[in-house]
Amino acid sequence: MRKTISNIILVVLTLLIVVGCSATNVSSMPSTADKLRLHEEYRLMAGDVIQLELPGQEDITGEYTLDPSGAVHIPVIGFVNLDRLTFSEAEEALDNELKRFYASKALNLKIKSYQNNEFVVIMGAVEQPGLYSIRNDLSLLKAIGMAKGFRSSADMRNIRIVRNNGAGEAIRINVKKLVRNADFSKDLILRKDDVVFVPERPISGLLSGLAQYLPFIQVTLLTLVTLNTLSSG
Repeated sequence: MRKTISNIILVVLTLLIVVGCSATNVSSMPSTADKLRLHEEYRLMAGDVIQLELPGQEDITGEYTLDPSGAVHIPVIGFVNLDRLTFSEAEEALDNELKRFYASKALNLKIKSYQNNEFVVIMGAVEQPGLYSIRNDLSLLKAIGMAKGFRSSADMRNIRIVRNNGAGEAIRINVKKLVRNADFSKDLILRKDDVVFVPERPISGLLSGLAQYLPFIQVTLLTLVTLNTLSSG
């Protein structure tokens, strides 16, 4: 009986590990859908122009340019800082300020123009994935810095850059080795529409995949231990 229970435990754990591994490999590279989603996460910067419409409030309605600090000055309300906010975050910030002075109304916010219309997408195991503008020869390491750095689970040895040049070019860079050897000649300069993908280390992905099955594992092991105790008695 004990041998049978041990075998059951082994089978259950093996199946969970297999499922966990497969879950971490579902998306090893960014998809078009991911890129489109990230395009909605552009972060506002100085020089961008927004259009604000508030029904019945002509004094508020109009176009505003973000000043050097990333703020806009709105009549009655004053300065509202929108620097590095996504569209939805900016909309929420403006809505909260407007509610202090006006009854709840449908706010209509649009981004009229970008200070810089050349972007790269940074996604994966970084602290702040998103769409970033290319300025002053943006390198890979600078871009990672703009994204607030790597997460602890990042696989720094397998950074991939996908080039939108019609040839489907994918470049692999070992950032860990680059930094260790201080060989910054390999710090690639990014181009318009590059997609920088930072994967997670395999073991981190595995643990993440298994986490969702932890309650099931606990219940299964508890049940099997109980059965083993009863059979022993």
